[in-house]
Amino acid sequence: MVKKEQIKFRCTALEKAIIEKKAGNSKQSVSSYCRSSALGQKIAYKLTDEELQDYQSLTQFYKNFTAISNLLKNKDSAFAKEVATTAGEIKRHLQKFK
Repeated sequence: MVKKEQIKFRCTALEKAIIEKKAGNSKQSVSSYCRSSALGQKIAYKLTDEELQDYQSLTQFYKNFTAISNLLKNKDSAFAKEVATTAGEIKRHLQKFK
């Protein structure tokens, strides 16, 4: 489909910088990013190398805390519950990446 129509809007320098950063993070042009956002389309966000490392670390922490919780269930239920709670908090943070 040929795109011939234009829409222009004004924004502050800060808003422009934020839009450009978000467009770059999603690997889209500013035009494509604004169009997708305005039309309510899902915008795929690409993780930076640092964010990807953080995600992998959190995933490993979640697995470790879950394993510890499973080992402790029958021995010290209060401590096991605390470990399970920590694992749950990590899992909630992991959901933010989706």
